Amino acid sequence: MNESKFEFIQNIFDEANESFALKEYSKYVNKIIDIYNKIDCNCFFNMQEDSIFQDQLNFIRTKHFIAKKWENYFIKGFIFLMNEKQNLAYENLTIALEIKRHPLLYSLRSTLNFDNNQGNLRDSEIAIQLDPSARNFFNRAKLFSKIRNNERSNKNLEYLNKAIELKPDFSCAYNNRAIQHLKNNDIDKALLDYKSCIFYQPNHWASESLIVYLCKLGKISEALFYTDHAIENSKEKEKYILKKTEILIDLKEFSEAINHLNFYIKTFPDNFKIQYELEQVNAKRIKYYLKKAQDYFLKNKFKKASVYYEIINSNKEYLSKTDIQNYLISLLKINIPSFDFDGGIHEFKTKNPDLVTREYDQLSYLNYGKYKGKQICEVELINPNYILWCVINLKHFTISNWSFLKPKIRKNILFYSALEKNIIKQEFTEKISTLQSNYYKYDNYQDESVMNSEYYNDNLDMDQQSPEFWDSL
Repeated sequence: MNESKFEFIQNIFDEANESFALKEYSKYVNKIIDIYNKIDCNCFFNMQEDSIFQDQLNFIRTKHFIAKKWENYFIKGFIFLMNEKQNLAYENLTIALEIKRHPLLYSLRSTLNFDNNQGNLRDSEIAIQLDPSARNFFNRAKLFSKIRNNERSNKNLEYLNKAIELKPDFSCAYNNRAIQHLKNNDIDKALLDYKSCIFYQPNHWASESLIVYLCKLGKISEALFYTDHAIENSKEKEKYILKKTEILIDLKEFSEAINHLNFYIKTFPDNFKIQYELEQVNAKRIKYYLKKAQDYFLKNKFKKASVYYEIINSNKEYLSKTDIQNYLISLLKINIPSFDFDGGIHEFKTKNPDLVTREYDQLSYLNYGKYKGKQICEVELINPNYILWCVINLKHFTISNWSFLKPKIRKNILFYSALEKNIIKQEFTEKISTLQSNYYKYDNYQDESVMNSEYYNDNLDMDQQSPEFWDSL
């Protein structure tokens, strides 16, 4: 049912409710009958607010509503039906039929599903004889759809075909026929019917089933097309926004999924489900790329590993110590092909059998040189070259591998030389805690002997010292 037709019928229904409120019951019945003559299925009434029928139910149960005419019993039967009071609906529709043989009474009574109702098929047959409408063929098909055997399945299709023949734009008939085709394992026909359903009613819930089966068949482009169609036309936009996200994640199209969600966050800024989904997509994206990086590293495909590690670099909280080390080793392997991690460790240990290197964290203080009394993090900002020089030239001096991910460090000319030294010395590291009271002692341990050289110039950075200074070490 398109929007303009729905609005037209809604106006009739509003007028019917006004007639009910004014106790003009004949007008109410005529308008309800008029609505049934214009609709194909019960979707229109299902879309109404429950409170409308609940208020009417409360009234017909009072002493103020007296049922004497067939219209009054029709009203009671219809309102009980809308409130799912099926036994009471059957009772009142039956009394109405005893007074007047109206096709709609048979049609409504055929839809009742309580256990003692054995006359559904007979009622639907009479309804079709009196009114061979698409709606009545559709109702009869529904009765056969509930019984699972080949003969009944064929009957279901037969009556749905007839309903569609009478009304080629009957969306719900296409939907129900698609469901029967699925039961018969005829997927192609089911997809065609789902598409026809949505063509005639763009906001129909059949979109969900269509998208699911297109995905199962690997027809992803079509699935995305109908997902976008549903987002545009359905009242359940959130459902289809999230469904498209799910499809894109399955395709590993994380960037597109994130852009998709960001677009709708602007439209629905207070929708916490979409915001939460965005966070989840970003987390899944990072974990996927991290797994790719780890796999490529283990295969010695360092260029590919570094590409994925680089993507994750802005989310360092997902990188373990081992991941950071592997990332940096990948960079070394790319830029210094001769770099041998295991060989470097063996060589360092052979040359320095008793040396324990020490990692200076970001808040550790230097106790020598131009930056004496300053923390590592300060010196990295002021002169990162100085820190890298220390890594290269002071045997015991290391910094966290994490520091080598900082842009200011990475841009430095000494980056790879320092990284090569640092990543090997890290294997022999004794951590210096920021809170340890003897961190000055650690500095003095090796560095003051260097600074006490007669050739050392305290006004110069370490990399600016004279050749005589280096010759004296």
